[in-house]
Amino acid sequence: MSIFEAMAMSREQYLAQLPRKVAAAGAFVTDSEGRVLLVKPTYKQDWEVPGGCVEAGESARDACVRELLEELGLEIGIGTLLVVEHQTAPDDKGDSIMFVYDGGVVAETDSLSLELSGEELSAARFVPIDEIGGFLPERQARRLAAAADARSQNRVIEMVNGHRSQP
Repeated sequence: MSIFEAMAMSREQYLAQLPRKVAAAGAFVTDSEGRVLLVKPTYKQDWEVPGGCVEAGESARDACVRELLEELGLEIGIGTLLVVEHQTAPDDKGDSIMFVYDGGVVAETDSLSLELSGEELSAARFVPIDEIGGFLPERQARRLAAAADARSQNRVIEMVNGHRSQP
C-alpha cells in the first residue's frame, strides 16, 4: 500500500488492514546435568518448551512467567531473552514471533515440584539436549539448540523459520 492510499483511509480502516502476528514465549530451563525441561501438551502430539501464547496487553516476558505458573505451578526467575524467532511460513495461524527466555538452571530436579495443569499438560521431564529432536518438531529443536548456544555465549540469537539469521 502506498502512502497515498493510506492517507485516503480512515484511521480505523488503516489499522484494520495492518498484518497481525501471534506471539508466544517459552522458558529454557535446564537441570544441573544440562538436561532441558520439556512438557507434553494434552492437545498436541509433540512435546514442547514450557510457555504459551502472549495475551493482549501482555509482554512476552510476562506471558512466560504466567504460563509457567499456570501450567506447572513453577515460580522461577526469568532471565534474559535468548532467542527470537520470526515464523513467516504460511500455516493455519499466520505469521508469528516466538520468544525463548532463560529460565535458569534448576539444581535439584528430584525435589522440583511440578504441578501439571490437567487440562493442558499430561507430562513434564528433563531431556538431554542431544535427544530433544526425538521429542520436538525439527524447527523447535533447532530453536532450543539456539537457546543453549545463546545462553553459553551470553547473547540473543535471531531466527527465521527455524534457521539462524546472519548478523
